[in-house]
Amino acid sequence: MPEIQSTTEDPIQIYDELSFVTSQDIAPGVDYEPAYIIEGAEDKVIGVERNTPFAPEFRDSNGEKLDGSTRVVAQKADPQGNALGNAIVLDANLDQFVYEEMRSDPDYFKTTSKGLIIDEREFLHIYVHVPESASNGFSAAQSRLTIGDNVTRTGKPVFIRDKQQLAPEQREAVNQASTGNGGE
Repeated sequence: MPEIQSTTEDPIQIYDELSFVTSQDIAPGVDYEPAYIIEGAEDKVIGVERNTPFAPEFRDSNGEKLDGSTRVVAQKADPQGNALGNAIVLDANLDQFVYEEMRSDPDYFKTTSKGLIIDEREFLHIYVHVPESASNGFSAAQSRLTIGDNVTRTGKPVFIRDKQQLAPEQREAVNQASTGNGGE
């Protein structure tokens, strides 16, 4: 992944309330419908490094943790919303996430498997595949998404940069990493 970090930009966390993050409820048995969509903003580039903490808290409408066999996939999508097969940065079952520990104890962190760049008009989809046998599906209102750690020294933050402030070689690297190459 090209280096886009800069001391002039603040490191952030991606979470539900940000303007470029949308979410929706997902019923049991529904596949290939994203629970979360993170959209690259105009004139901005979002960089998620390899081993960036991924700490979701996915719950049903009763506030209960979803079935442990629920599969969570974070995958880049092109400007048309088509998932890119070579751009999966996380693929895990929900029973691998220990909600009480995963934000504070590095032994329980789940992290991205590779780096990712989200250019303008590109997307990161978070799929939540709840098994058809589950009694309740994913509730966006009861759930919480956190990607990156901008508070502690044990995790990595996410970086958002204004494309106009990138050096020419950084801009070229971002263009190379865009959709055609899976975002890495």
